[in-house]
Amino acid sequence: MSTWSQDGWQVLLGADWSYSWWLTRGGESFYLETQARELRAQYQTVLRTGWAANALGEAPVNQRWTPRTDSGYGQGGLWSALALYLKKVIVNTTHAPTRPLGPSVVPTKVAAFIQRWPNPEPTPNITVDSNGNIVIPAVAYTFKNTRLPSPV
Repeated sequence: MSTWSQDGWQVLLGADWSYSWWLTRGGESFYLETQARELRAQYQTVLRTGWAANALGEAPVNQRWTPRTDSGYGQGGLWSALALYLKKVIVNTTHAPTRPLGPSVVPTKVAAFIQRWPNPEPTPNITVDSNGNIVIPAVAYTFKNTRLPSPV
């Protein structure tokens, strides 16, 4: 599982980018592209290089390339390869700006939970109904042993 944060894409659960893929695209290719796109001015050069490759009818670089294996290397034309290496150069030589996340524009369950968190909830009572059934709410608790310290 991966997610976007203000510092860019991050893997939350599972293998790192070099072990991930989506259909015909490798995780390293995806991550490199997202990092390069954050550098918007420099990414225009990458786009232009790719457009030159398309205009010349070159085969694209294999999107499943990964440092783990060499199966994706050596595929694609000259301008396509230049576009790939241009992405690598701009990502490795320039730091992407942090994109701060503003407050949510829609109410969320998380925001409601955080707002409610400091208010203590009353402990529900254990009751006996008219038929003699004892109702013990899941969050109700009592501590009867007075010789031991209370666990709460």
